[in-house]
Amino acid sequence: MKVFAGLLFLVVGIAWVGCHKKGESAPGPAAANATNSVDGVAPPEPPQPPSREVLARADDKARETVVGEVDPFLTAQLRAFIEEKKRMPASFSELARARLDSVPRPPAGKKWAIDNDSLEIKAVAQ
Repeated sequence: MKVFAGLLFLVVGIAWVGCHKKGESAPGPAAANATNSVDGVAPPEPPQPPSREVLARADDKARETVVGEVDPFLTAQLRAFIEEKKRMPASFSELARARLDSVPRPPAGKKWAIDNDSLEIKAVAQ
C-alpha cells in the first residue's frame, strides 16, 4: 500500500510540475515585433484621433476662427466626441445631447460656440 501511495504521489507531482506554465524567456527581435500577446495574435492598434484634414473634408464647412474664452471641460468633451464619432458635431446642441448631462451656463452675455479651427469650445458674444 505504501508503494502504491508513493507511486501515486510521484505521478501527481510530475503531472503538476508539467502543467505549470514555464517562465517566459526574452523573445528574440523577430518575435517581439510579431506579437505581444499570449495567444500569438498581435494586439490591435489604438485608435488615432482624426486629423484636421479629415475633419475638414468630412464637414465641408467654411473653417473660421472663433474669438472667445476657451472652456477646458467642454473642449475635452468635444475632443472625446470627435474621437468616438470620427467627425465634428453638427452643432453645439448635438455635442450637448451626446456628451453632457447638463450644459454649464456660459458667462453673462455670451453663448457657447465650437471653434472648428482649434477644435475648442469658446464662450463668445451673442
